[in-house]
Amino acid sequence: MSGEFYQYLQTHAKENPSHPAIIDGESCLSYGDFISQIECFASALSKLELNPNSKIGLLCLNQKEYLIAFFAALLKGVPVIPFNFLLKPEDLAYITQDAGIDTLVVDSVFVKPETTPFFKFFPNKILIGPADLEQVGEGTLRWDKFMDMGYPGDPIKRHEREEHIPDVILYTSGTTAKPKGVMLEESQFDANSSGFLQHLHFTPEDRVIVALPLFHSFGNIMALVLLRSGA
Repeated sequence: MSGEFYQYLQTHAKENPSHPAIIDGESCLSYGDFISQIECFASALSKLELNPNSKIGLLCLNQKEYLIAFFAALLKGVPVIPFNFLLKPEDLAYITQDAGIDTLVVDSVFVKPETTPFFKFFPNKILIGPADLEQVGEGTLRWDKFMDMGYPGDPIKRHEREEHIPDVILYTSGTTAKPKGVMLEESQFDANSSGFLQHLHFTPEDRVIVALPLFHSFGNIMALVLLRSGA
């Protein structure tokens, strides 16, 4: 993996740093701020006790923190697994154990009594929003505190992971059996978005609603295509 999407975003940030990249509710993140936060997150990952089999799971809504963490994981080289938040807690636990996920980014909306046992699987947890840290358990950092551990512009040393582990694992919905992990490389997302852009030519002037969930392959590629285009 050669960091294709980081290079696209870095180009947009240099050429037009104040141009909006993500509008999330009342929050608007420019390309300059977006690349800085990606670098901060990737830098902060270096402070965690990761191992060659470490992976990061994202239990998020369609929100800016999902995209920051996703691109930062690609930049750092830590395999990333988006969770389908429509699944039952027992299915989320199965995916966690099947993939060997040890770091979780979770939004407060998913911190509920029925999900509390799920959090015990992760030694590292990064909490977005106002939920009680004690409900998530030991080893939990709030998003802002975690981001303060990293620095934009830091040289990013790639995570030394096992050779057989891919950049991204997208799990199927498990309609006929247990969810199955589909192993993907960033280069495949890049090739997919290239084909997409041969038919729909987005420009930096476009603003597009990504209504599909980002944990889904279609929703994910929609966001990647738009950000690759500087839209």
